[in-house]
Amino acid sequence: MLIMNRDDVTAMIKEDWGDSPQSHICNLVFQYLLSRKKAKHITYHRFKVLVGVNYLDEQILEAINYLCGSRVNLLSAKFEFIDGERVFPVEVGDVKEADSSGELVHPETGELVKNYKEKVSIYFEPTDLARRL
Repeated sequence: MLIMNRDDVTAMIKEDWGDSPQSHICNLVFQYLLSRKKAKHITYHRFKVLVGVNYLDEQILEAINYLCGSRVNLLSAKFEFIDGERVFPVEVGDVKEADSSGELVHPETGELVKNYKEKVSIYFEPTDLARRL
């Protein structure tokens, strides 16, 4: 089903998740995206605050992963490397490579960064589709 409008998104979420906690989380996030068209840099913590304490981390992560997927594609996952006061965008492929090698190449210096997971954060942005709805 091709997404044409807001009702299509709501119907897809219902079709895929039924009345599960993930369905409720997806709808809360969807309403948040609709109310904040210019939202950028949405952290996982922001989603946790948005949905409240009634949901498990696993349920929230599953819902966010779904919203990033190709079925509804409302969120895009982004990464950043924080080096002291400086912040650098990091490509998904670089994070995947770091996950397999255990080291990240510093985006500016080219040096290997040990314990990179302590310095890399994920955040989310609404996709163009989310902004159009």
